[in-house]
Amino acid sequence: MSGAESIVVDSVYVGEVWIAAGQSNMGFQVFQLAEAEKQRAIAAAKNPAIHFMTVPKKIHGDSISSDDNRLEWKLAMGKQVEKMSAVAYFFAQKLQSQIDVPLGIIITPHGGSTAEAWLPREILRENPITDPLFERYQEYMAMKGEQGAREEYDEYLRAWDVYQRGDRQNVRKPRRPYGPYSQSFPGGLYETMLKRIIPYTARGVLWYQGESNNGRAEQYRVLLPMLISEWRKEFRNPGLYFCIVQLPAYKGPKIESWPEIREAQLLTARSTSHTAMVVTIDAGEWDNLHPLNKRPVGERLAALAANDVYGILQPHKGPELESAKSENGGMILTFDPGGSGLTTRGKKSLCGFYVAEEEGDFVEAHAEIDGNRVRVWSEKVQHPAVVRYGWANWTECNLCNEAGYPASPFRTDNRPLLTTGSYR
Repeated sequence: MSGAESIVVDSVYVGEVWIAAGQSNMGFQVFQLAEAEKQRAIAAAKNPAIHFMTVPKKIHGDSISSDDNRLEWKLAMGKQVEKMSAVAYFFAQKLQSQIDVPLGIIITPHGGSTAEAWLPREILRENPITDPLFERYQEYMAMKGEQGAREEYDEYLRAWDVYQRGDRQNVRKPRRPYGPYSQSFPGGLYETMLKRIIPYTARGVLWYQGESNNGRAEQYRVLLPMLISEWRKEFRNPGLYFCIVQLPAYKGPKIESWPEIREAQLLTARSTSHTAMVVTIDAGEWDNLHPLNKRPVGERLAALAANDVYGILQPHKGPELESAKSENGGMILTFDPGGSGLTTRGKKSLCGFYVAEEEGDFVEAHAEIDGNRVRVWSEKVQHPAVVRYGWANWTECNLCNEAGYPASPFRTDNRPLLTTGSYR
């Protein structure tokens, strides 16, 4: 600088930053909420200490104008909040009111994305469970090449245009083809979206994803911890906190694979340091992949972060299974209730439990609460040995604690998964 030259920088904040990532349920914006909830959210958006920045959605080959491609912090106030991730908004509103410092949320989801799309492609080669994803990528590119991939994508765009302009009742919605122009392509979104914010200093990550990996749930047990580890390296923060959103109830695909994704998320949260999970089994809709009830998701994430990261002690988790044993023709399950007593949602009869003998079929069971224990039994099972709870794509299981936090679906058996060996 020389002479009278000066640079003025305004709106400088010192506070906390979190990253909100995943697929379409994290991308679901405030304006998409039910009308009454949307208006309630907008009316409450008066906090000048909350800002958000959305990374433009981009897949390899997408053409984005320079204006639409900018990274820009925005105030989460008034009508402007309509374009903010609803989960991130509810998270920020609750957390900021407790930590009382400026809070910024970097929002970087992409609808339909797989976990492997958010990882450096080469990292997949390091584990035999994930290497098939890299092999599929190599096989595709060897067969199609860049030119063939582009032609396939152009054909999809033409079909999409016909679908958009035509009678949607009679025209089948085209599927984006696998390839470098897909949001499921290994390494794709890592290159086009995540790299734009690396290595931004952040306190933690809110991760709402898994729907697009549901057919490869066994592999997800390896893929999700791999993603957490790699992101911590990329952001140069070995303690980067990860808050996983467990998938809610939903009718799902033809096979009952969503329980296996939920289990993979639960196992990751239990076995990975600086990682936890919020249960949202009660926040789903039977026929809606994008349930509207995003408030409990965001607020549970905020309670978890406030308790675990900032030391602001409060209810933040549901009942967790500690042990299971067979006794007097039933199964006795002992829980850590999560800070308050066991109960049911809406004080209704306890449901969602299934019981079986060691090798037999599971049947729906009776269940009753006794302190911090649940007794499960069925007249059809003489020698019960294993229990499953909420083990279905769609389930109305209702065990929770007095603070309203639901228990995660679980199983006590180790029978083969439906997705065992599905790695591509």
